[in-house]
Amino acid sequence: MSVPSERGPWAKAERAEEHINKLDDLIVCFRDKNPYVVVGEDDPVTSERVGRFHERIATPKESVSLLVGDALHNLRSALDLLYCQLVVNNNKPISGNDQFPITADANKFKARLPEVKARIGATATTTLEKLKPYEGGHDSYWRLHKLDIMDKHRLLLPTVAALQEIIHTFPVESPPDAPVNISRMGVHLTPHNIRPVNEGDELFRLHAEPEGEIKYRFEISLHEPPIVECEPVVELLNHFATGVRETINRFVSAGHIAAP
Repeated sequence: MSVPSERGPWAKAERAEEHINKLDDLIVCFRDKNPYVVVGEDDPVTSERVGRFHERIATPKESVSLLVGDALHNLRSALDLLYCQLVVNNNKPISGNDQFPITADANKFKARLPEVKARIGATATTTLEKLKPYEGGHDSYWRLHKLDIMDKHRLLLPTVAALQEIIHTFPVESPPDAPVNISRMGVHLTPHNIRPVNEGDELFRLHAEPEGEIKYRFEISLHEPPIVECEPVVELLNHFATGVRETINRFVSAGHIAAP
């Protein structure tokens, strides 16, 4: 098997970031069209004011899903290429079984350490152990790994509009001696239950029309429980990308691989 390029881990991380930036541009452009609205209507039975979610413009579900999958795969590949470079630097030929070890728990990770040590050497294994790449350790590795596997079998579901924040701006009276006339005040609320919202879903129910102005912040979020639940998708991918770069740099700083 041929020797991998030493730029491989960085190249894959950079490609992932290109996909993330493209996704961010797509979502920003989509949000600029004001695609999601909350419309108040009267409940004829209870006489309450009900706010319902409506999608004015269809979310570009497939485009988002494909970009998410491409980013995840490149980030997972960056870790695998890092591991293969460690194998090469330990004077071993790469095999088809070499991949960055990410496991479901600490015990399964420890069980793999003898094999890992034989492949990448004792000192690199010590650096790897400190990363705790398993569920219950540094969970980001596990979540990235699981999402990448899921995307190989079906499109992920990152295209729910999750209600992330409610902004209520209402008029207030200023004290007579106030140096500045304060006429409005804003309150930012985080919903107790951040969840997917679909066409027609009820968001609030009140006995009267609320005073002032209420705005809602919806985010296109990844929802694949229990791995991830309604996390803004660009923010999540950037978190993974930062973690992958930090992982690569850990091995550079420890002297196990050379900087590109």
